[in-house]
Amino acid sequence: MRCHSFRHAFQLCSRKKRRAILIAKKRSAALKDAFDDAEVMDKLLALGITPQFVSGEEQRNINARDIAAWKQVAKDAGIEVR
Repeated sequence: MRCHSFRHAFQLCSRKKRRAILIAKKRSAALKDAFDDAEVMDKLLALGITPQFVSGEEQRNINARDIAAWKQVAKDAGIEVR
C-alpha cells in the first residue's frame, strides 16, 4: 500500500510537471507569435519598448547573471541581502 501511495504521488507530480512544461511552451510560442506581429510591435515601439524574444533557458541564464551582479552591487554598497 505504501509503495502504491508513493508511486501515485510520484505520478501526480510528474503529470503536474509535464503540464507546467507544456503550458510554458505554449505561452512562449504565443509570446514569440505576438512579437512577430507587426501591429503588436508597432504598439510596443510607440510605448518606447523594444521587445526581444529569448527562450526560457536563455532568460533563466540572464536572470541568474543579473541576480549575482546585483548581489555584488548590494554587498559593495554595504547593503545586507537576505
